[in-house]
Amino acid sequence: MCNVKSEKGALSSAEHKGRIVVVTAGGDNANIMINALAARFTNVAILQEEPESKALFVMRRARKLGWVMALGQLATMFVSRIGKRFTRRRAAEILRENDASAAPNRTVPVHRVDSINDADGHAMLQLLKPAVLFLISCRMLKPETLAAVNCPILNFHAGINPQYRGLMGGYWALANNDPENFGATVHLVDEGVDTGGILYQSRQTPRRADTIHTYPLLQTAASTDIAIRAVEDALAGKLRPIASGPVAAVVPSPGLDLVLEWPAARQVVDRGTCLLLRPRAQDPMGRPVDGMASLRSVFPESPCRVGAGRSEDQD
Repeated sequence: MCNVKSEKGALSSAEHKGRIVVVTAGGDNANIMINALAARFTNVAILQEEPESKALFVMRRARKLGWVMALGQLATMFVSRIGKRFTRRRAAEILRENDASAAPNRTVPVHRVDSINDADGHAMLQLLKPAVLFLISCRMLKPETLAAVNCPILNFHAGINPQYRGLMGGYWALANNDPENFGATVHLVDEGVDTGGILYQSRQTPRRADTIHTYPLLQTAASTDIAIRAVEDALAGKLRPIASGPVAAVVPSPGLDLVLEWPAARQVVDRGTCLLLRPRAQDPMGRPVDGMASLRSVFPESPCRVGAGRSEDQD
């Protein structure tokens, strides 16, 4: 059983045996995973952080990844939030087809903290005594938090590691004409960005109706089975990371990349605004990119199409 390292006395082991603690800042993807875990395991609890302010998010990411990538991730979050209102029908289909629910689970106890990385977060971990710590949609754990916990720490990543670490792994797989690596990973957690040992992976085939706004939902809803298997292995003491290739660089976020790397050709207002972009031959990591596919992923209902340096309205 996992314990948070402490000099204080241990609580009743019977009360906490086999407890899975999900660390999250909330949201639909987290709810999907919590509901799936709660349906399989009887002892699930939520350690819910306060959402991180955008200013702190950018500062923290900039220190780790640089300012361009940090601002790109912020832009991606902004674009995704705006676009979700136009993809509700597809989101409902994804949930129905994968027998998933994004509704909050009122039967699972919720313990609120500002951050898992502060003193209150550490104290709550000590109180809950998880057997497995499962991360989804939360802050990265600081080294001192990792050092304070001696149980398996698992993370759900909406991307295939090691090729697509960082945000929007599904987007980059498609933008790089690499659809066979559109999927998700459950991995062990270390101090890096999605660099821990890979436990399970799943792959999906998005539909034409899917966009940058629905990719993470699809990846999550279709991957609850690998999360359950990883937790089962952790509880049984049978975690077996699989071999993988060299750790790739963290992929850049598409939001700022679209602005900085693909110069705008023109804006057209016709059934909404679409940003027409001249596709580059390669992304910032030197891989070929289908610029039109990237544009469609951001503006699925765009009335425009991109040609070689020019634009036309659709008939």
